[in-house]
Amino acid sequence: MNLARELYEGLKDPIDAPEYKRAVARRQVQIPLDLEVDGKVWHSIADTRDVTPTSMGIVTSLELPERKRIRVRRDGNSPWCEAVVVHCVGTVGAYKVGLEMMED
Repeated sequence: MNLARELYEGLKDPIDAPEYKRAVARRQVQIPLDLEVDGKVWHSIADTRDVTPTSMGIVTSLELPERKRIRVRRDGNSPWCEAVVVHCVGTVGAYKVGLEMMED
């Protein structure tokens, strides 16, 4: 399961984010996410910012170390998806996190 690909391909009227150096346009989408880190689950602790078929940007109150493996899902009825943190940058009251999705 790849949540980023599912969101990317499922957008009816996609709005591509501005691109400067990426081969695939990011698509803007905002939905709440559950996160699981080290076996602990947080419900609706993150929101997506943008997605590509292989990655997603999120905003969360959790500071996540680079290369940390986590799991994400839309809600309690959705399957978990594996991801790796590729960057985490502090912003006002939150962190902008880049995730690379792990394919099944």
